[in-house]
Amino acid sequence: MKFPLYNILLLFPAFFTCISCTHPAPSSLELSISPKVEYFTKKPGPYKKQAEDPVIFRSKDLNIGSLRKDTVIILSYYFRNRGKTGISIEKITGSCGCLTFDYPKTEILPNEESSILVKFAPGSIEGFFKKQIYVYLKNGKLITLSFDVSVI
Repeated sequence: MKFPLYNILLLFPAFFTCISCTHPAPSSLELSISPKVEYFTKKPGPYKKQAEDPVIFRSKDLNIGSLRKDTVIILSYYFRNRGKTGISIEKITGSCGCLTFDYPKTEILPNEESSILVKFAPGSIEGFFKKQIYVYLKNGKLITLSFDVSVI
């Protein structure tokens, strides 16, 4: 008796699933996946150690997860001036027109904490994106922030 090749290929994954795992298969509830949407309005964990930089961020890279294309979110990038002199932000630009910014226009004193707010409005675009935010300090330093998002 001959089996068509596609019947063998259909049985092949089931065979290895049975012999390679002794744990029971997860229930259908454990397999359901819902889109993850996070609102970055609260302060994340402690500051991460960074090279001798007077400006340290809690996180320079955020992973948003999935987001509906008709949703607008505001991301917060918290930072601290650990230098001995004040710092000022000259301007902030982004990698696309879907980003707008709010940042302190006054000098951030030593050991003072502040934040940069980034509003992301994807409009009708869909897909996976890595967006960059460029922070220009008045002392000539450039800081790059980013976030990953999947717009559905």
